[in-house]
Amino acid sequence: MDGIVELMAGETLVEPSAAAKDALKIAAAEPPRRTADVVGFHNAGGSSTQVQGALYAAVTAGTLPLILLFSGLGFTLPYQVLALLAGMLSYFSLQNLKLTSSWDVRARGGNGLALLSTWSRIVAGLVLLGCATGYRQYFSPHILVIWFVAAPLTLVLIGAQLRGMIASGHSSSTTRKAVIVFANETARQFASRLLAARSHEVLGYFDDRDPARVGNVLSILPRLGTTRNLAEFVAKHKVDVVFISLPATNSERALSVAELLGDTTASLYFIPDFCPVNQYVARAIELNSMPVLEVMETPFYGADALLKRLFDIAFSLCALAALGLPMLAIAAAIRATSAGPALFLQKRYGLNGREFKVFKFRTMYVADRSQELVQVSREDRRVTPIGRFLRRTSLDELPQFINVLIGDMSVVGPRPHTVVHNEYYRRQVKRYMSRHKVKPGITGLAQINGMRGETSTIEAMDARIRYDIEYIRNWSVRRDMAIILKTALVFLKDENAY
Repeated sequence: MDGIVELMAGETLVEPSAAAKDALKIAAAEPPRRTADVVGFHNAGGSSTQVQGALYAAVTAGTLPLILLFSGLGFTLPYQVLALLAGMLSYFSLQNLKLTSSWDVRARGGNGLALLSTWSRIVAGLVLLGCATGYRQYFSPHILVIWFVAAPLTLVLIGAQLRGMIASGHSSSTTRKAVIVFANETARQFASRLLAARSHEVLGYFDDRDPARVGNVLSILPRLGTTRNLAEFVAKHKVDVVFISLPATNSERALSVAELLGDTTASLYFIPDFCPVNQYVARAIELNSMPVLEVMETPFYGADALLKRLFDIAFSLCALAALGLPMLAIAAAIRATSAGPALFLQKRYGLNGREFKVFKFRTMYVADRSQELVQVSREDRRVTPIGRFLRRTSLDELPQFINVLIGDMSVVGPRPHTVVHNEYYRRQVKRYMSRHKVKPGITGLAQINGMRGETSTIEAMDARIRYDIEYIRNWSVRRDMAIILKTALVFLKDENAY
């Protein structure tokens, strides 16, 4: 289970050092083990990694003759040598990647990116070797391209199948009995998830404090006693798992409870107290085999960064091609109805808080209002007649497809605010600058949920920021498409735009 430090009760425990106690406070006593580890796929080396290496070698080498078979070609000596080399390289390069772990390419340091990068290096090495030796002529480029794509996809499918088999085995097995030690908000959240998942039979909780002091924080579970009764209860009721919710300021208590369970066979988990950072929707991950707490991170790195950028380029090119003539007509109408340029540039904050200049159709009598804190209101006299129509329909934002094309913005993302608004709200709204972990967008999740136009109160801006952070935490290509489709429907009838 990610983010939970596991020890096996029954082992000899010694007095922890000061360094160990400090490490425990941040839940890093030892790297968390996942379900895959429990069934025998460890990253620690030994026979398990050798078995994994053999599986990788068999799949990468074995897909080549299968492709040749379906293509009606023979598995000749050159292809045999190629398969052998690929199998050997895969054995040594991929054996530390757990087949049963997630292959999500968004997980930094995870199997998805590691597989893609390692397999790409293997392919590049084989191609260079073929060019250097002159054996390239013995291979069909068509067959090699199919093989280079099919091998990693096959590994992903096998891994998914293994995870499904493991999950099925766990769900069909007897539910494990569990208890929780120490009542706090983290324990409450954890208990709620255990009960919802039905992965454990949670018997109740133990706490040394008077019930009146504990209050209703764990009212969903019965109180079973104090920690003095814990070991006896665990032994008597054959409890399988003990979850200790680590106190925020007293890790020594957790260690003393672990010692009490030394004469039982129950599995023991430490649940780090993440309450201080829960407001950031933090999540526990593994980074280079070490447990870390991810508080805020961009979803756009690795393959997803490339995917997002390619989508932005393709969409903005199509939009500019389709809207070129209407944009010229809008520019002519602006010039004809008020003095000043049709387009103007305004400073905004972009990715990682860096300034850039956003393109907009001019909708006001004065082109640059970037240093004014007062936002545009419904009857704002600064807005030109045609500007009012452009703002209501968001046509004034169309030139921002140029910003998307040059890389300052994305099609979907948090809307960029003026620099003066940024400087004001970053001091008033918690987590405000977290929205700059991604590129700003022409449209966004907040805008299709009514958070468009003027944000006259701190509460309104806070609501917008919550939508922005929710988008960052749960980005997907499907969600981007849904936001784009919904934008056209919402913006045509949005009363908040003026």
